[in-house]
Amino acid sequence: MNRMEKKKLLTLSPILVALFLVVTNGLAQYGRGEDRYKDYQLYFEHPREEIYLDLPKGVFYPNEPIQFAGYVFDKLNSLPAVLTTNVYCAVYDEFGSLIVQKLFYAREGKFEGVLEIPAEQGSGKYYIKAFTNWMKNFSSNAMYLRDIYVVDENFQSTARSNIDTPARIEINPESSELIAGVRNSVGFAFFPGQGGGSQVSKCQLTDIQGQVLIQEIEISPQGYGRFFLSPLPGEEYLLKIETQEGVVIQEKLPQPVEKGVSISVNSLHANHIAIEVRRPETDLRSNSVMPLDLALHRDGKIKLMQFDLKPGESNIFIPKKEAFSGLNKMSIFDAQQSLLADRIIFNDYGIDNYSQADIRAKGNRPDSVEIELSINGVSKKAETRLSLSVLPEESLADDNDRSIRSWFMLQSFFSKGIGSELTTAGMSRLSMHHLDLFLLNNSWNRYSWEDVLQNKPRIDRSFDNGISISGQIKGDKSVQNKRLIMYQKSVGEFFYSRVGPDLSFAYDNVYVIENEPLLFFVEDHELKKSTRVEVSLNPSYSSESLMAEDLKAISSAKGPNVQTDFDRPVLMFPSDEELDEVLIVAKVEPKLTRNQRLASGVFEGNKIDQDDLKRNTYLSEYIRKLGFKVRPGPIAGEVIVSGKFPMSKPPVVYINGFRIDCINGCQINDLLLTSVDEVYYEHVGIEGSDGGTLYIYELFGSRNSKNKILQHIAEVGFSTQELNQRFKYSEFAKNTFLAYGNIHWESDITIPEGESTTVKFPSFGLSHFKIIINGFSDKGDLISTVNYLLLD
Repeated sequence: MNRMEKKKLLTLSPILVALFLVVTNGLAQYGRGEDRYKDYQLYFEHPREEIYLDLPKGVFYPNEPIQFAGYVFDKLNSLPAVLTTNVYCAVYDEFGSLIVQKLFYAREGKFEGVLEIPAEQGSGKYYIKAFTNWMKNFSSNAMYLRDIYVVDENFQSTARSNIDTPARIEINPESSELIAGVRNSVGFAFFPGQGGGSQVSKCQLTDIQGQVLIQEIEISPQGYGRFFLSPLPGEEYLLKIETQEGVVIQEKLPQPVEKGVSISVNSLHANHIAIEVRRPETDLRSNSVMPLDLALHRDGKIKLMQFDLKPGESNIFIPKKEAFSGLNKMSIFDAQQSLLADRIIFNDYGIDNYSQADIRAKGNRPDSVEIELSINGVSKKAETRLSLSVLPEESLADDNDRSIRSWFMLQSFFSKGIGSELTTAGMSRLSMHHLDLFLLNNSWNRYSWEDVLQNKPRIDRSFDNGISISGQIKGDKSVQNKRLIMYQKSVGEFFYSRVGPDLSFAYDNVYVIENEPLLFFVEDHELKKSTRVEVSLNPSYSSESLMAEDLKAISSAKGPNVQTDFDRPVLMFPSDEELDEVLIVAKVEPKLTRNQRLASGVFEGNKIDQDDLKRNTYLSEYIRKLGFKVRPGPIAGEVIVSGKFPMSKPPVVYINGFRIDCINGCQINDLLLTSVDEVYYEHVGIEGSDGGTLYIYELFGSRNSKNKILQHIAEVGFSTQELNQRFKYSEFAKNTFLAYGNIHWESDITIPEGESTTVKFPSFGLSHFKIIINGFSDKGDLISTVNYLLLD
C-alpha cells in the first residue's frame, strides 16, 4: 500500500468488543477513542428483520387475488429469521390510504397469503407493504414496499411524479464537498422532468464565462454520470446538458473549499477495490501526517483499516475477498472522529457463484406441461423453500429486477427506485459501471453515522410471537381457580389457563385464526346458562396510511400502457374452452389444519369432504376402510375399534385431542360422518401400540350442549385465506392475457439439497413460457432465477 506507514485490518462483530480493544493499539496512540465503534455495535444490538414479498406478477385484473410468498431475513446473520412469526401485509391506494391489512404467520422465515382489492376500488396504481410490529422500532424504510397495478379497459396511467416538474441536475461530489487544489471526483444525476426531453444530446463542463473544460461527459441510461475536476479556489463551474429537443439545463457546482480530503473509489477491478485519497498541499497541517480510519460496514458488521495520510495523494488497495460481498458502506474519519467522506460500493467478489434453479421439461400434453425443478449451488444439507410463477414469455406483468436476490443485496438499501438494468446477476463490466454511477449519486436508507452516534432506536414496540389473549368470565363465581380450556377447530390444539380469583384468564403466544370461533369450557365443570366471556386479543396493531415520503420512494416506477397493449395478438384458447369467458379453476386439496404435528411423517390424514360423505354414513364405516377393525359395542350407538392385525393390541385413540381409555377395548360413539372434520391415523405403532393410532376431530359443537361451551369470534388473528376460486379471463383479458395473464403460481415448494420436484401447469395452447423462481434455503442461500421454456 503506497505511502502507508502503518495499516491494520480487522473485523468487528457484536460479540468482539473486548477483542477490538485489545488488538487496535494504533487507536490509542492517535488519541482516538473506541466509543464510535461501541456505538456502532450498540446501534445494532437489537435484532433487525428484512422482508421480501414475491408476487406472481405486478399487474392484476379486477377481482384477481393478490397472492404472495413472503421471506423474512435476519440482516446481521443473513439467515432466515426463525423467531419471526407475525407479519402484517397491507394494500394501499395510489394516495396512500389503507384498503386492506391482514396478519400472516411466518414459519422459519417463510409465509404465504392472499389479499384482495375490493372491486369498487377500480383500476389504478396500488401499493403493497409487508412489515412486523418489531420493525416499527426502526426506520420505515426497512419495510417492504412496492407498487402494483390493477388494469381494465378504463385504466389510465397516472404518472403524477413528473407533472409540471422542470428538468434539473443534481451535483454529488464523491467527497461531499469540492476540495480546491486537488483532483475531485464529481457525480451528477439528470432528471429530465415533464417537458425537458429524456434523450441527452450533449453534456459539458464549463467555467462561469462559458469556456468548455470537458467536452463530452457520459451519462448512463439511468441518468447518472461522473467527471474529474481540479477546481481553483474561488472559481465557479457549470455543468450543462442539452437534450435532443434543444433544451439546455445547467447547474452550478458547489463552491470549492480549501481544507478537507478528496476521495475517488474504483471497485471495477477484478481483485481489489482501489481508493485514491487526496489532501491539498496548502492544508495548514500539511507538514504532518493525518491519521485516518477507513471503515467498511453494513447492518451491524464492520471492517476497519487505519492509515496515515501525507500531503498529496495516497493509494489504498483493499482485496475484494476482505470486503463484504455485495454492498459496502465506506466511511472515512479523522482523529477527531469527524466523518470526512462516505461512499457506497458494490463488491462483486463471489457474486457470480450463486445458487440457481434449473428446470427440465418432462413432458407435455395438449392441455398441460410438466417440468422437473432442481436447485444447484446451495449449501450442503440445505433445504430450499421457493415460490414459482409461470407467465407467457412476452409477459409485461413482471419486473425482473424485483427478485429476492436483488432486494436483499441492493434494492432495500435505497429510498430511490432502481432501474431494471441495475441487477445483481450476470453482471458485466458495463453494468457494474452503471451500478457504480448509481451508488455514487445516491444515499442508502439503512442508517447514517449521525444515526449511529446520536439517534439510537427507541424500542417501544414489542416483538410479537403468536397472539396473546386475555379475558374475564362473567356470571359464574364457581369457576374461580378452575382450569379454562380454549379450543379452535382449525388449529386443532387445546390451550389451558387458570381462572383467577377475579375470574380473569390469559393465554400467551397462541395461534388464532381470524374470524373463527374460539370455544371455551371449564374442565370438569358445567357452566351456567347466564355465563359469558369477554375476550381481548393482541396484537391489535393499528392501521395507518402511507406517508408522503414512502410514496416518493418509488414514485419513479412506470405503470403499464394498456392502450398500446390492446394491440397485442388475441390469444385463442383451446377449442374445448371456447366460452364467453375462459375459467381457470384453481383446484386446492382440503388442507389439514387440526394438528400440524400429524400432518407429515408416518401419519396419514384426511379432511372429510363431500366424496367421503357420499360413500359413508357413519364414522365406523370410514375408519374400517382405513384398515381398522370395527364391531358393535355393548351400548347402542357405540362401536369397539381394534387393530389391523388379529393379535394386535387395542389402538391408541384420541377424540378432539383427548385420549380414550382403551384398556378393555376402544369403545367410541359411532358418530355421523357429517359431524367429523378430520381423521389422522397410522398402523406402525408410533404411539406405543401395535394396533396403530387414530386421531378423530369433530366439527366442534356437534355433540356439546350450549350451556357447556362459551363461544367468542376472533376479531384479530392470522389470515388463512386460501386461493380457491376461479380466475375469469374475459374478452378484455383475452386481448391482454399475453401481457398481463398468469399461467401458474405456487407459493411454497420445498426441495432438499440434491433432490428435485415436479411442477405441472396448464399450457392454454402456448409454447413459450417465462418461469420466475425466488426463494431461500435454511442456510441463507438466495435463489433468483428467470427460466425460459420452449416446447417442441
